[in-house]
Amino acid sequence: MDQDKAIRDQLGKAAKGLGARVAEVEQICSLPRSELYGALKGLGADRILLALVSRWGKSIDDADLLKSLRAWNRDGDFKFFRSAAKSSRRD
Repeated sequence: MDQDKAIRDQLGKAAKGLGARVAEVEQICSLPRSELYGALKGLGADRILLALVSRWGKSIDDADLLKSLRAWNRDGDFKFFRSAAKSSRRD
């Protein structure tokens, strides 16, 4: 599977997790990159997820984006940010 399709599949999983119906997920997966940000924002996507999408093809390479999206879909967020939040609550 090429990385573009794998990234789009992960974005579809993220959209489904945000409450998108099957038809919406399929539509989101087929959108041009320039429209993905708006579609996910409309579903209430987290600002970190939106930042990743906005940097796709610009300052983040496909392999790193795919890895981050897989982590997002597996954990619901990024472990780094969870551990940082726990540390700041202890202070």
